[in-house]
Amino acid sequence: MSGNLEKLESLILEATEKDDKSLLSEIRVLLTDSSISGESLDACASTLFEAWSGKIESSENRSKFCLSLDGLPLSDSHLLRNAIEASAKRFAPSSLPKSLVAKFIEARNPQVKPDSLFKRAIVLQNLAPERIFFSKQTGLGKISEIDLFTDSVILKDIKNADAGKMRIAEALDSLSIFSEALSLEKFREIAGSHPNEIFSSVSSFLPAKLSPKDLDAICRALLSAAGLDADAIMRISQKSHAHSSSAVSQKNEESEEDISLLKSRNMKELCHFLKKRAELDANDPPTEPELAWARKIFERDHEDSPRAKILYMETLALLLDTHLADETVKTLSDLFQKPFLFPVNPSEFDTETWNSLPLSPAKTLLSAIKLLKTEDYLLELFTRLPLKCMQSCPFEQSFRSAFEAGLIKIETSPDIFLWAWKNRSKFKKMVGNFFSHKQYFKFLTSSSTQTKKEIRNLLISSKEYQKTVLDLCRNEEELRDFIEMMRDSEDFSYDERSSCIVKISRDSQKLKDFLNSEKGRGLQSNRKKSDPGANPSGQSQAPISVSLRSYRLKAKELESIINKELPLNSAAIAHAREYGDLRENAEYSAAKERQNYLYGRRDMLEKELLSGKVLDFCQIVLRDKAIPGSTVEIAIDDGTSEKYHILGAWDSEPNSQIISCESALAQSIVGKCVGVSILLSNGHSATIRAISPLPDEIASNYSKYEN
Repeated sequence: MSGNLEKLESLILEATEKDDKSLLSEIRVLLTDSSISGESLDACASTLFEAWSGKIESSENRSKFCLSLDGLPLSDSHLLRNAIEASAKRFAPSSLPKSLVAKFIEARNPQVKPDSLFKRAIVLQNLAPERIFFSKQTGLGKISEIDLFTDSVILKDIKNADAGKMRIAEALDSLSIFSEALSLEKFREIAGSHPNEIFSSVSSFLPAKLSPKDLDAICRALLSAAGLDADAIMRISQKSHAHSSSAVSQKNEESEEDISLLKSRNMKELCHFLKKRAELDANDPPTEPELAWARKIFERDHEDSPRAKILYMETLALLLDTHLADETVKTLSDLFQKPFLFPVNPSEFDTETWNSLPLSPAKTLLSAIKLLKTEDYLLELFTRLPLKCMQSCPFEQSFRSAFEAGLIKIETSPDIFLWAWKNRSKFKKMVGNFFSHKQYFKFLTSSSTQTKKEIRNLLISSKEYQKTVLDLCRNEEELRDFIEMMRDSEDFSYDERSSCIVKISRDSQKLKDFLNSEKGRGLQSNRKKSDPGANPSGQSQAPISVSLRSYRLKAKELESIINKELPLNSAAIAHAREYGDLRENAEYSAAKERQNYLYGRRDMLEKELLSGKVLDFCQIVLRDKAIPGSTVEIAIDDGTSEKYHILGAWDSEPNSQIISCESALAQSIVGKCVGVSILLSNGHSATIRAISPLPDEIASNYSKYEN
């Protein structure tokens, strides 16, 4: 046993009882000793995590130590995940509830690797409104707000224009978020007075470590946003870059021995050394001996578990990212022939494993396979890729051209459907009825959980897709087919179907006219046997009769909720957030309660309006039975008589003897003839004495609507 390992184990035992900063710093240095095996590293870390159970979050020293382990080749375990979660809670901003931290960083998601958890926990420290961030995709921006109810971050660009939103976990992965102390004014001051300190100054405002290449991009973006003239930007950038390059060069010389791939003993260590090379921004590709050694590890060190597959793919991608020449990549072609990577037959592609692979290594592997396979193979492979890989696939353009020209003869997938919709603006024309309702429900039925959620949201939330579907319904039969397919879909509840049809018909005169026609009337209120409140026989339920006045009043209330009250409520929520700590914010709680009420009332009104059939009581033709829109006189067995005016389901004025056709009394009368006996709710019996039309005044009042 080496002296360093003996010393480390001794310090570990001491640290299980003692909370000391210098002690933990010494342990952290010893953990980087390359002579200590991966098994010993895991054992030391587990000993600490187990002894510190429940004590990490309360200790700043222990929390910092845990996060400092980022970059060490530690095995995934529940102890490691718990330690990262506790450290993240310790340093999370006060505006974020600690109970939600595990959810934000996805600490209990086995598909999220410890490397990602470390990064998310570190970046989480700066996740707060008004913080400046940098993204490789969009550049500089600002966090507008954090919506805890949708677990998303609302973003703005540096000029304060809306820049969309993203999931909190996604934001922690892709954004470099500055601490509160950095503003454009502060940076402008640094750039003007200390141009050679730009890199070190900017680094001090970022919690996560960045490569010089990324740091250079951030500094350039800040310089531009600071409003400095072109000459100043060039001068400061060049000085900063020279300063950084010198430091990196020196660091590389000092660390050359530490990043040799020949020191790796297994796949995990090979992956670790390749990551260290990337962090140091080493520009030299691996040597021949290093490549030969790496090949041996790939051939020898492979298992069939999901975690081992991902490690293999990530490590191979890291190797490809070390500036390998195309010819060198081709010599490694046998490493790509794994069934879970690129099978001989693209139809056997392992979509599930690729869906778990982070986007960066996926993009690298796809770039490499483009050098090794035929165009026909690549086109079919594209149809098997998860959606997240399609967007950044290097042969996406080739597939788009073939797809648009109608040359793709293989079966397309739900992910292709979503990809085509998201890229519709790039197509000169779309193939046939690719976005029709028949295609939609076909792909919805066959999609995976995550893809299914996105496809469902298209029809529920996207007005543009709703319009596209209706435009592709060329006649009443296709409209009827669309509604029936939605009704029969197991992927929508009855309430979702009803609400969706109301929303679509609100913007589509074509659908509205069809639903009011003889062929469409009542179709939207049909229920399946499995729906709550459905008839056991499965037969459709007739729409309820309503007056025009009541219908218009409910429609006006719905319009007010959507266009006036909900926007005002959103503004009230945003204002209440400014008071801080949402857990003890009475204004915020009241505004959210109001929001829940408005959403509930909106949904109820949409369903009621959908099920209502408007009657014109002035045009009612009476025959021999009582119906809505008639006046009925009854003789009660106690010698008295009463006269009632039966109107729509939502009409009731007891003082004027106006009753709803859905009331218990009206239900006992409707459909009966003169002379028929009925039983009243108070136990008395009565006989229908006369049936007549509504008085003109009542019929007129309920058959018109005035603001």
